[in-house]
Amino acid sequence: MITNRVNELSFEYLPRKMRGLPEFHHAALLGKTDQLRDLILQDNAVASSVDMYGRTALHVAASHGVYNSLKELCKHCSKETLDRADCYRFTALHYAVQGANTYCAKLLLESGSDVNPTQYTLYTPLHLAALYGYPELVALLCKHGANVHARNASLETPLQMASRSGIRIRERLKVHYITLALLLKFGSNAKVQDNEGTTPLHYVAMHCDKKECAALLCAAGASVRSRNHGNVTAVQVARSLEIREYLKQLLKAPPRLEHFCLLAIRKGLGTNLKNADDLPLPRPLKDKILFKTLPQVI
Repeated sequence: MITNRVNELSFEYLPRKMRGLPEFHHAALLGKTDQLRDLILQDNAVASSVDMYGRTALHVAASHGVYNSLKELCKHCSKETLDRADCYRFTALHYAVQGANTYCAKLLLESGSDVNPTQYTLYTPLHLAALYGYPELVALLCKHGANVHARNASLETPLQMASRSGIRIRERLKVHYITLALLLKFGSNAKVQDNEGTTPLHYVAMHCDKKECAALLCAAGASVRSRNHGNVTAVQVARSLEIREYLKQLLKAPPRLEHFCLLAIRKGLGTNLKNADDLPLPRPLKDKILFKTLPQVI
């Protein structure tokens, strides 16, 4: 949802760190599109000018959700300016996603912004959307070609970030579940390990209270027997009794034949599970392939 939180604020109400902004950046922050146009007409190079932190006006508008300023700036910014990184290597798209500004992120992508830039710890915008639990942004980025297999400095994929975001959004189980399901739908690997050997199932076991997210990962092929570099399984780190008992059941009971069939179909489809809609299969089966309904593992 778009929120122009700083439009038309007077100077004394601006955050102290914003009071030293260049005139062009200040106009973008306050949503003064007429002033932006006038300044660009005087010198088109001002669109790519930066402040003391290496931020363009595009960064400022995107991070504060000032949609009108962003729309005006996108008309005059080159591809290089759209993808320009500040001193922390954040692009405007990083800031729009971090601030949950879906409309701003959509505008940047439609204007030609790179969907897979990396900041100083190699987080892509999809990593941030997954970490903070923003399913609308996860869907938007994936539809524009975001790399679901991208690794950050700790070798974590967006799915692993989403798996451990349960501690942030524990009270919103549905949001957490939908975020994971979307990433799996767009081809994320449920078995992936980071630099410590930790899998998404380990993170869900550590940070979630309910079994639904664990069941989703297991349905996508996550192994209960997988061990991290400390030789620890997800069962051993499960913080809730519900998840621990569910994972123990998986260790004892043989998987259903349907489970293996679904895994084989998804493997054949590769990273584009959306093609499942074109297969001559019953709708209930398609919904299970796309994680719209939760398939039973055992």
